[in-house]
Amino acid sequence: AGEGIMMGLGAFGPLAAVTAAGVGVMVAGLSVSARLGLGVASVWWSLLAFHAVLLVGQLGHHLRLSPLATAGRGASSTVECAVLPPPVGEVCVAGEDAAA
Repeated sequence: AGEGIMMGLGAFGPLAAVTAAGVGVMVAGLSVSARLGLGVASVWWSLLAFHAVLLVGQLGHHLRLSPLATAGRGASSTVECAVLPPPVGEVCVAGEDAAA
């Protein structure tokens, strides 16, 4: 799911960097397990480490760097409301301040 969100945002560079880091961790884990003869369980641990790196990298991107995270930071907006006759009722419009 994280890869799809990053692709939809056009964040191909960060996605490639996170994936490369995950592959590096997985290859290192597989190399160590091959040298030590740890067996099939270590392959699963290497795969788990790959996915953990992806999770941390994608969540970090989403929470700190993505346009979805930065859209609300520092934005100042005004809300204007008007009461219209029934059946409409109250209508509010949000807009950015001129100072922002």
